Amino acid sequence: MVRAIPIRMKNAPTKTLAEITSPKKIAPQKIPVTGTKNIIELCIQKNIKLIFASTSEVYGKNSNVPWKEESDRVLGDPSVDRWCYSSSKALIEHMLFALYRANKLNFATVR
Repeated sequence: MVRAIPIRMKNAPTKTLAEITSPKKIAPQKIPVTGTKNIIELCIQKNIKLIFASTSEVYGKNSNVPWKEESDRVLGDPSVDRWCYSSSKALIEHMLFALYRANKLNFATVR
């Protein structure tokens, strides 16, 4: 069974990747998706359990708090970088669940 366990980190960064990268420098979704995909492939190859650091940003503007893992995602205008970061983290979670269901990867998500 895979569970995502919400945790709060003291002194956690207050800026998202989208806030500290410029579209002129690098697409905000490229770092988390490409880098994590490489790590996922290594974990599968070495049969290592992955702990994925996600974000509450995946829930976006959902006003139904406190959020649960089953809460709906409510995102804004796709031209806003914040939603790119949120979507890239959600994309990775979709990949992880698909690999788990295919019995290729064991993982846990923390936010």
